[in-house]
Amino acid sequence: MGLNAHSTKGSLPQEVWVHGPEQEAIRRRYIETRYRLLPYIYTLAEEASRTGLPLVRPLFLEFPDDLDAIDSEFLLGPDLLVAPPPFAEMPEDFAVSYPQGDWYDFWTGRKMPASPNQPTIVQVSKAIASGESLARFPAPVKVHPALDTLPVYVRGGSILPLQPLVQSTGETPQGPLELRVYPGPRCNASLYLDDGHTFRYRHGEFLRQTFTCQANTNSVSVQFDRRQGTYSPWWKTIEVVIYDWPSAQAHATLSDSAEPLKTKYDASAHALHVVIPDVAGKNELHIMRQTGH
Repeated sequence: MGLNAHSTKGSLPQEVWVHGPEQEAIRRRYIETRYRLLPYIYTLAEEASRTGLPLVRPLFLEFPDDLDAIDSEFLLGPDLLVAPPPFAEMPEDFAVSYPQGDWYDFWTGRKMPASPNQPTIVQVSKAIASGESLARFPAPVKVHPALDTLPVYVRGGSILPLQPLVQSTGETPQGPLELRVYPGPRCNASLYLDDGHTFRYRHGEFLRQTFTCQANTNSVSVQFDRRQGTYSPWWKTIEVVIYDWPSAQAHATLSDSAEPLKTKYDASAHALHVVIPDVAGKNELHIMRQTGH
């Protein structure tokens, strides 16, 4: 497991294991989550190298019309909202302000209850200019801090790529690429990969692929665009996970085959799992809700 404490001589120990088994287990969970998120993080890093967009972003960068009243919140890329307690040493309930739209709990997969729309900067500015009380605006949602859980939320309309757990970036993942689909408006994502060591990507040895999805009450479809680049990925199969799916009743097919695909349902997360062969060309996964069985 890679570790760099970035501490100075004479400072307190910062290794993962120094404060006992409970703290070690919590820290291990987050280190392992980072490794699983490497496909998402690496895609963001490549985007930053081309466009200058940072990996860690203030909310106003993605939601310029929303009022960011809680300055401790930030985004990792466009899709992950991180809401740490404003004062870590005070284990009290604290406010989380969700930007407009649907949000899902990253840890449980459950869709967050709809909350009243937060005011925009324009609305608040007009209210202040007119002497109107701000009490009419909805209050942010309160959450109770837990020692082992950092509040992280996924934007509705996101497709997150994750990999099987590895213990270092030099280890090749074993198993399927996981695509977590969180239905919502303007559902799309991209994935970038190269060898991570050389400049061969400058000569076309890279992988770039985009995905989109559409959803309604009875179906979800995930579109795979044709890949760019000549780099061959480590995965042979893709596990697509559809969140906010109501039941185990589902019929899944790929557009290039009428053969039904096996599905598995996680009732606790309201998530449907479908494993498909690797998709390098243009294709579509279509999942229809079955009723009356």
